[in-house]
Amino acid sequence: MKIKCIQCGVLFSASRKGVKICSDKCRLERKRAGENKFYSNNRDRRLLLVKKRQESPLYKIRKSIYDKVRNIIRNDFIKAYEFARRDRKYFGGNRKHILQRDGFCCTKCGSSKLIVVHHKDRDRKNNDMNNLVSLCRSCHMKEHLVEINLLHPNFSSL
Repeated sequence: MKIKCIQCGVLFSASRKGVKICSDKCRLERKRAGENKFYSNNRDRRLLLVKKRQESPLYKIRKSIYDKVRNIIRNDFIKAYEFARRDRKYFGGNRKHILQRDGFCCTKCGSSKLIVVHHKDRDRKNNDMNNLVSLCRSCHMKEHLVEINLLHPNFSSL
């Protein structure tokens, strides 16, 4: 079946029903001219609809909200993964158990703010439950200052 190309006017034999443009060259020329009333195939139609949808203000708002939510979820996942990795690396996965054992309180001063887990023998690889203790950040810092002789060993009584 011979059909006349809507772009250049040349007669061509269509390989399937609905084809109105003879070649990719004519299709691209028609597309560049902005005459997208007739499409050479459904792919062009889909691409045009996607482009129009992406230019709509509602799409942009939805996409920005989606991107923000995705980044929040991704960041939370990364933080949780890093926290779990550090727990396994530095405390042998015992950090939560130590905090629960000590009642989420500092064993030196009894504070419940900014609690960290401390290695008594200062060996990060010794993750025995008897070697780990809960301290607040202040007491933890004082423990390490005692270690380098910047603070008196009985700092709690000072």
